[in-house]
Amino acid sequence: MLCFEMGMDDDSYNLLCITNDGLCINTVQHGNVTVLSLLEQFYAQFEKKKNFEDIKAIKYYQSSVLNFLFVANNEDNHLLFNDKNCYLIDPGNFINAYKKSKKIIYKALEQCFDKYQSTKNLLISNFILMNYAYYILRDNLADLKTLRRHVSSDIFGRIISAIVYRGFFVDEEKILRLVGDEYKFGPEGEDRKLFNLIYSI
Repeated sequence: MLCFEMGMDDDSYNLLCITNDGLCINTVQHGNVTVLSLLEQFYAQFEKKKNFEDIKAIKYYQSSVLNFLFVANNEDNHLLFNDKNCYLIDPGNFINAYKKSKKIIYKALEQCFDKYQSTKNLLISNFILMNYAYYILRDNLADLKTLRRHVSSDIFGRIISAIVYRGFFVDEEKILRLVGDEYKFGPEGEDRKLFNLIYSI
C-alpha cells in the first residue's frame, strides 16, 4: 500500500529488499538505495510550494511508517489491546508458545471465531491466523491433522476456510487434499473472512 501511495509501479516491487539501513531498492548503478533517502529527494522539489505544509504531513506519515517497520531502534513496541492472546501476534512469542504446548495455539485459533469479538480482537485474530499459516503450516502442513483432534469439526472447518481465503503462504489444493473437500467453503462465506461490518461495507 505504501509503495502504491508513493507511485511505484509493480515492476519496482521485485527490486525491494530489507537491509540494516531499512527498506531499499536494489539498483544497478548505485546498489541498495534506501527508500527513505528517495523520499527526501522526492519531497525536496515541493519545498517552495504554497501547500508544502500539507505535503510535509504526507511525507511525515510515509517516513514514520518506513521507520517503524524497517529501521531497528532496539525498542519494544506493544499493542495495548484488551485481548489475552495479544502476545501471540509477536512471532517469537507465537513460536515459543507452540513449542511449549501446541494446545495453547489451538485454543487461540479456536477463539479467533468468537462472534462477539470487537474490531481490535478481530485484528489480533487475523494476526494469529497468519502466524499459524506462515510459521507452522508453511513447512508442516501435517499439523492440521493434530489441530483437527483438538477442536470441533465446525471450528476446524472455519479455520481451514479462513486460512485458505487469505492464501498467506499456503496452497489451497494441498490443504484440501490433506483434510478433504468437505472443508471447502464458497468464496463469499463470511466465516472465512473474519471481518466485521466495518470491513464488509
